[in-house]
Amino acid sequence: YSNGAFNVIDKFGNVTFRSEDLYYVYNDKYIVLKTGEYDWDTGMSTEDFSILDMNGNVIVPFGQGFDDICYSADLDMFALGNDGQISLMKPTPITVTVGGNKVIFDQNPVVKDSRTLVPLRAIFESLGATVDWNDDTQTVTSVRGNTIIGLTIDDSTMYVNGIAKTLDTPACLIGGRTLVPVRAISEAFGAIVNWDGTTNTVTITTNDENDTS
Repeated sequence: YSNGAFNVIDKFGNVTFRSEDLYYVYNDKYIVLKTGEYDWDTGMSTEDFSILDMNGNVIVPFGQGFDDICYSADLDMFALGNDGQISLMKPTPITVTVGGNKVIFDQNPVVKDSRTLVPLRAIFESLGATVDWNDDTQTVTSVRGNTIIGLTIDDSTMYVNGIAKTLDTPACLIGGRTLVPVRAISEAFGAIVNWDGTTNTVTITTNDENDTS
């Protein structure tokens, strides 16, 4: 605990995650974050929980309506909701498909600020785009057809053919990998992006598939 924040450290002594909201670590596998408090005088709760893996990747985001959360080694993760009913929460990984083909990532996609972020090289190459990474400036440039995209780590501005576009969530470094917002970069290349929250699946249809002429 340092400067108001907790560090989660792996067995090699590396900090894998840092947060002021860390609540529990379950079975050396899951991190639970909490916002809000329970008022014992009124019995009212503003608590809200989020579940992450040990690298800080979001499994269940804030705002799911759970005011308490518990863990069972036999049943995996489960949460007690506001209605008093127990809901079993089995972590569901995020799947991304492009043209019906599943994209294989070396770092799991994550949800940050309600946006899905994915490793940059795999998603750009699956879209048929080139990737040029500048380590000195922490900038990626990608080209597909007549479209050129440029974005920088932790910068909320993306450039599409030189025109600035504001990102809801910027590219960032997680687990030693650069992750980019999948919807923003896919749509910049003219693709159609759909999200299925029941299966945690991002489906991307490229403009090549839309062209039936």
